[in-house]
Amino acid sequence: MLAVSQWWSVVTQHAGQWSAVQFLKDSWLFLLLLLLGVCAFVTAVIVAYPALAHLAAKFFQ
Repeated sequence: MLAVSQWWSVVTQHAGQWSAVQFLKDSWLFLLLLLLGVCAFVTAVIVAYPALAHLAAKFFQ
């Protein structure tokens, strides 16, 4: 396991070589999973809101 100072030196060495295109190539799976997670969350809210409203209207009149 790297110490923080060792990790930071590695980060600063690679910071000069940073490229947006290379970042997208290296992290496409993370970005895809993030997008799918956002879609799943929005879908869950859209589905759950009417169900919860129905339950609330039924049990808390």
